[in-house]
Amino acid sequence: AEDMVNLNNNLCSSVSESFYINILEKPMAPISQGDKLICSGEEIPVLMVSTAANTFVNWYDAEVGGTLLQENSISFLPITEGVYYAEALNSEVECAASDRVAIKVDIISVPALEDEDLQLCPNSSVTLDTGVEGFIYSWDTGETSQTISISEPGTFQVEVFTTEGCSTIKTFLVKPVDKAEIANVESDENTVVITAANQGQFEYSLNGINFQESNTFFNVPSGVYTAYMRDLGGCNTALLEFPHIVVSKMITPNGDGYNDIFALKGLEYFPSSEIFIFDRYGKLMKSGNGVGFSWDGTLNAVAMPASDYWYHIIIEGYATLKGHFTLLR
Repeated sequence: AEDMVNLNNNLCSSVSESFYINILEKPMAPISQGDKLICSGEEIPVLMVSTAANTFVNWYDAEVGGTLLQENSISFLPITEGVYYAEALNSEVECAASDRVAIKVDIISVPALEDEDLQLCPNSSVTLDTGVEGFIYSWDTGETSQTISISEPGTFQVEVFTTEGCSTIKTFLVKPVDKAEIANVESDENTVVITAANQGQFEYSLNGINFQESNTFFNVPSGVYTAYMRDLGGCNTALLEFPHIVVSKMITPNGDGYNDIFALKGLEYFPSSEIFIFDRYGKLMKSGNGVGFSWDGTLNAVAMPASDYWYHIIIEGYATLKGHFTLLR
């Protein structure tokens, strides 16, 4: 074969080693181990596939293209519900990937239920309501309706199911109604505080219409009021009429026109009233009819020292109002 002319002569040519061509088939798509359906609040499970030998699996968020979520694993743990895709690739050569198999994760929402505390009036009943419609209900009383009526105190539970079998539980604590009874009503400048005679859950009002959970009322003008106190079941309402007298907490008799004297707002509603002012040792500083009463911090024209002084306000038909204020100089 040294000469070009010999290349066409079979007696003078040579044969190379054999060449082999191996055509690899496209991998089969991974086999899904099943879609996942879970209830809200449960942990999202791991997604699994199986695949042929000599292949590995990549995970994506789309059927074509998309974002690569995880490489070289037959399992994948998603963080949210959705559809995820797995494809197989040959582990020996870089060939085309298989078709992608879809695996779906569904999270079934269950209704958000809040436990309730209720009060039961004597010789009556109360309705327990799950507060959600269109579900399957299972009460510990054996009933299967959205609401039930009970006439005895106790703890009751209902399990609310979705059609897929997910569930959540709501608990009702039904107690005998707390007895509403007013111990006293205090006036503190423009503030009124209604004090209950016993512990419990109550609502309070100064007009019998607008009730609030707090027993304290602010910016109340002086006058005659009725304190209302009722249990949360509305079974019983306690009433107490009281005078609200706006009493100064401090006087500064320095002649500047501000808080120079001790005076009361509201006694014009009570013509039959008396006021007594004492020093800390019980010595009477001044007394007189409530209407138009005032004290300038003197006794027999002598200025009294800076200190705390006590007052008694006697109003016919009401308990004596007692308190103290400060004289500053």
